[in-house]
Amino acid sequence: MDVRPAGPDPAAASFSQAAARVSPVSKVGEVRPLASAPVGADSVSTLLKELTPPDIGKLLQVLEPLPPVESAALLETVLRAGQAHEVAAVLSAFQKLASLDPQLVGKLPARPELQFMRPQLEHLLRQLETVGKLSADEKLVLAVQLVEAMSVKKLPGWDAAPQTLLRVGHSLVEAGGLGNYAKAQDFTQVLIDAIRFLPVADYSRLPSGGGRASGPRTRTALNALSGRNVWLIIVLLAVLTVVTALFFSR
Repeated sequence: MDVRPAGPDPAAASFSQAAARVSPVSKVGEVRPLASAPVGADSVSTLLKELTPPDIGKLLQVLEPLPPVESAALLETVLRAGQAHEVAAVLSAFQKLASLDPQLVGKLPARPELQFMRPQLEHLLRQLETVGKLSADEKLVLAVQLVEAMSVKKLPGWDAAPQTLLRVGHSLVEAGGLGNYAKAQDFTQVLIDAIRFLPVADYSRLPSGGGRASGPRTRTALNALSGRNVWLIIVLLAVLTVVTALFFSR
């Protein structure tokens, strides 16, 4: 790709605008950087120097996704139910919207239509953030384990080193907030999927050992272990939401 030396790169400028919207908020727990992918005090400008325009373009697909078409209808449902003080309907639509557009959900508790139950929504948002951070951390751990075990120097389709790309995921987790946790999950999953395109012979380097067939089995086991705890917490949150709805609808 031809990169002109003079003038700002459009992709870099767009990435800077997207990264500027990844603003720090109150964190849910402390993020502990992994040894192989330290976050340190990396700034957006430092990361930009290590990313090529094609890499920035791929990253933008995660940082600036198109809003789901269902988001507008769910937002209207939440606000209309809030005006009618329908607690159960608000909680139900709020959770659905959180899974579709987590960046938008973080701003909802401050809306005038929802002030009557703002503490409950903020509590639910913190619970969702806890689950989101746990899932993002687990995906990052899995990605680091795969990169280290297979001595990955370059991922298919990416120019930057895997450690640089993992720092992007850690930076999103450090920023905090449901939207950033979701972006960290999505971006890390992209990296994990890229590792799956490596030659099958490389899977013999995984810690479990074995032959060519050991890699996919190990990878499946790691994915199953990563998702089990998250789904258990999601089920518990659903139960708590129902109990809360029943309590406030009395």
